[in-house]
Amino acid sequence: MRMIAFTIYSFAIISFAMADPLPQGKCPTPVSGSNPANYHHILGRCYYFQTTIMNFTDAMDECTTIFGTPGGRLFEPRNTEVNEEVAKKASAFSGPANPRWWIGIRAVPDRMPRHFYYLSGGPFTSLPYGYWLPNEPNDKGGEDCVELGWTGGFGDDRFPKWNDKECSGSRLSICEQGHEVIW
Repeated sequence: MRMIAFTIYSFAIISFAMADPLPQGKCPTPVSGSNPANYHHILGRCYYFQTTIMNFTDAMDECTTIFGTPGGRLFEPRNTEVNEEVAKKASAFSGPANPRWWIGIRAVPDRMPRHFYYLSGGPFTSLPYGYWLPNEPNDKGGEDCVELGWTGGFGDDRFPKWNDKECSGSRLSICEQGHEVIW
C-alpha cells in the first residue's frame, strides 16, 4: 500500500491510501457462488452487479465478500463520469423492469438537517459530490439509504440519479473494488 500526502494552503494535509492497482482491465477471480458474467472493469475499478434483490444491510454485507478479499463495498460514485459509466452497465443488467440499485451512501438516521456520507468514510465525513433526482433527498418516512435510478419515473436510462429510500426496501446492488480514497 502506498501513502501519498498533499499539502493544501500550507495548513491542511489531506491523505489518501491507494491500494495496489488491479491488473489492467481485469477483476479478481470470481468467488464461489457468484456469477462471473457480473464482474466488469470500468474506469480502473472492478464492479460486481448483484442481481439478487436484497435490503441495504444485506447488500452491504454481500459486497464485502463478493471479491473474495477485504475491500469490497457498495459502489460510491464520486463524480458524474463514474456515476454514468457504471449506471450504463447496470442498466444492461436490470433493463426497464427494475432499474434501481443500492449504492454506498446513506444518511445519519434521525439527524436534522440530513447528513449523507459515503460508507467508507463514515458518518463524520461530508459527501463532496451529489447527483440527486429533482426534489431529492426528501426523507419521506425514514429514507436513510440511497439508490441509483433514472429520471422520468426511473424509466429514462439517459440520466442515472440518486434517490433516498428506506433501507428495508429490496433493490439490486452494485459492488466495487479498487483504489481506496479516505476523505
